[in-house]
Amino acid sequence: MPFEEIKWYNIFVSLFERITFMDVRPNDILNMKKPHPCGGIKMLVLRSGMDFKLRCLNCGHEFMIARNKIEKNIKSIDHQSEKT
Repeated sequence: MPFEEIKWYNIFVSLFERITFMDVRPNDILNMKKPHPCGGIKMLVLRSGMDFKLRCLNCGHEFMIARNKIEKNIKSIDHQSEKT
């Protein structure tokens, strides 16, 4: 490979290695930094992947939201699978 291709490949690999995802699984409870419009800050994870399906534990509203939008608003995660 020419030098320029090797350089860009190394930059891509180093950036990809820095990408980390939070360990969020179904049935985990997320404590959020910002409250839901109903005032609740605890969300139950129903589905996880590139987006999340969450249920507000205060009002029961279910919604889908992208992973990158929700990860920056998570204060803490209560893993339910460890408790059972």
